[in-house]
Amino acid sequence: MSHANFSSPREAARAFTPKLAAFVDDTLYPKIWNDPALALRDRSLITVAALIAEGHLDELPSHLRRALANGGRLIQVGILGGGGNVSVELEQILYRHLQIMGTVMKSRPQEEKHAMVRRFREHWLDRFAGGTSLEPVVDSTFELARAADAHRRMESSANVGKITLTM
Repeated sequence: MSHANFSSPREAARAFTPKLAAFVDDTLYPKIWNDPALALRDRSLITVAALIAEGHLDELPSHLRRALANGGRLIQVGILGGGGNVSVELEQILYRHLQIMGTVMKSRPQEEKHAMVRRFREHWLDRFAGGTSLEPVVDSTFELARAADAHRRMESSANVGKITLTM
């Protein structure tokens, strides 16, 4: 195995993921991260969505941490396998103004669970029947390079339905 000498982790990543590197260099940094119209939180959201859309899940942990630091919210729904022991320094939450929310169904009263199931059955269950599918209402679609335009549309409240980004 050769020992290549890279000047930075970003340079090393370029050698192994050229398509992702080109996307970051051509779209994310110049068109998203340098757009003053977008808040840091929104830039992080677009970056995370782009990584998921492109299937770069290995990149998510570091970007999710940055998204939280940029005003994002961590929402944990349920615990699989009973694992819930987490150690965190409170200063990291307090000084960065992080928002952490969580919920589980198990601790809710039985009446509340029944009401949730009833609402789902009344409003949603029939949409899954007979091979039909749920489809979101899409207001508009923008190329990822035009994410700032999509964000402005959302801020204007002129949309009726989802605003989507394509790659």
